[in-house]
Amino acid sequence: DLGGGDLAFFLNSTNTALDITWQVTLTVNGNPTNFTLNGFDYASFGGGTFDLTNDSGSLITDNHIITGNGGATGNFPITNVTNAMDIPSFNIIGLTARSLTLVDFHNISVTLN
Repeated sequence: DLGGGDLAFFLNSTNTALDITWQVTLTVNGNPTNFTLNGFDYASFGGGTFDLTNDSGSLITDNHIITGNGGATGNFPITNVTNAMDIPSFNIIGLTARSLTLVDFHNISVTLN
């Protein structure tokens, strides 16, 4: 809980390796369900470069660079809407060292299919 009802769905890790993938899935009443990913927010404490893919590895967003320190915030863009539709999960892939230790992701927006 980041305060004010702002819930983080991934919050800093101590892992410093490259190309770490975090997979985000959605369940409804305990059952996996497909959704359309509309976007999500981030807070940056140093930045990084990220790919966003769907469950089959198709790019949703390619090489998105997040910059800023001290909690700079923004919206993670969806640049290939087709690949973000009717998916069971998506992957956040950190492409630069420590990228997943320096950025918090929160406020995921989806449409249930």
